[in-house]
Amino acid sequence: MNAFKDKKIISLLKKSPEDGLSLALDIYGGAVKTICKNILYDCKYEDIEEAISDTFFKLWQNIDNFKHDKKITLKGYIYAIARNTALDKRRKLKTSNLILLIEEDVLGVSINMEDDLAKKINNKIIYKTIDNM
Repeated sequence: MNAFKDKKIISLLKKSPEDGLSLALDIYGGAVKTICKNILYDCKYEDIEEAISDTFFKLWQNIDNFKHDKKITLKGYIYAIARNTALDKRRKLKTSNLILLIEEDVLGVSINMEDDLAKKINNKIIYKTIDNM
């Protein structure tokens, strides 16, 4: 039964991509979403949705490279695409979210909060002392 669905999806992806993607999404969308959510568990919802969309786009884009036989099923092929897409997304997000530490002197700014606070406290003490005299 699965082989029949897979052949239908492959045929539709080649002839009518919109229908093929719709059928693939209906059958494998839930599992693809789970794979992407598990890999991108700490990412934004939009990033997970993008990984899911990218998975099915890559399926459509590479359907001619898929060789259907008993060892490799369409299901496994789609799940591998989902896994790799989500891992690529994770790597991309990880590198884009690096926080660069910038030294104050590199910026030409010197801020010492302790000194500023100490000056304010000392000024208050001096003014109070002068007022008391």
